[in-house]
Amino acid sequence: MFRRTLSISALGLCLCVLFPSARANQAGVAQGAADTRIKVVSKPVPCVPCPCECPDVRGPGQERVATAPIATGQGQWQNNGQRPDEGREPRDVGEHRPARVVPDEPVRPPPPPPRGLISGSVVVRDRGGKEKTDNGDVVVYIEKVPKRFAALKHVRKMAQRDKTFAPHILAVTKGSSVEFPNEDKFFHNVFSLSEGNTFDLGLYRAGTSKNVTFERSGVVDVYCNIHPNMWAQILVVDNPFYAVTTKEGTFEIPKVPPGSYTLIAWLSGGEAVRQPVRVDPGGRALVKFDLREGSSSKPHLNKFNQPYGRYR
Repeated sequence: MFRRTLSISALGLCLCVLFPSARANQAGVAQGAADTRIKVVSKPVPCVPCPCECPDVRGPGQERVATAPIATGQGQWQNNGQRPDEGREPRDVGEHRPARVVPDEPVRPPPPPPRGLISGSVVVRDRGGKEKTDNGDVVVYIEKVPKRFAALKHVRKMAQRDKTFAPHILAVTKGSSVEFPNEDKFFHNVFSLSEGNTFDLGLYRAGTSKNVTFERSGVVDVYCNIHPNMWAQILVVDNPFYAVTTKEGTFEIPKVPPGSYTLIAWLSGGEAVRQPVRVDPGGRALVKFDLREGSSSKPHLNKFNQPYGRYR
């Protein structure tokens, strides 16, 4: 009997050493035995499993929601009802998550500088040096522009009217076409022997028209093979930056790219005058020209390089 009692006491001592809670319960039971008014109430504590042992309770097709957990003062986590690591699969410590690659924005070229304007006036003097009342029909143009420009699309006209060419002066860009309508009641034969722009339209009656495309810059002398007094000139320029003066001698060349240029004033039958000019971005350049009048006629042979016959 003594040996059995000793074994039970030794067993209880071992349990108390291994499980402290058992010791507390044993003391509580002993105290409860002494005082029957004290009741021991045990409250179950929910178990929070280790993250690596949590089962994946998501249903099929559900997305993982990664939100930052917030710890409360009672050891609980507020994360939309999830634990800190719930919804995430365990990963190795050395695992590297790739950074998000943001594509670079395309590099846009800077906008071109605003264009400028060239304006001014031209004074035409007679052979005695006196200023004329009519300062029109002077072509003012930029000699060279770095960029190549296409020919202007609209077709120009130089009519045959009352045995003259109308207008007497015409300026076009290289690659442009010019129509030559016959507005008289008789035949005409328009031609030119100018280098690079030679043409012969042959005889054609009143009410008809023919055209020519000019592919080379320079001055083109235009004649009629029937009427020797008919003479006109066409100035073919390399770029669209040109203007023809008014009767008062004023002109304006808009939308000129900024830069330094050589400006030329040309009058039919006379000599061209050059002047440097600088155009600032969005600015206005003012220039003045003083010209001497040219010849109003030009003796020439017919298209066969022979003197004119009976047609006068």
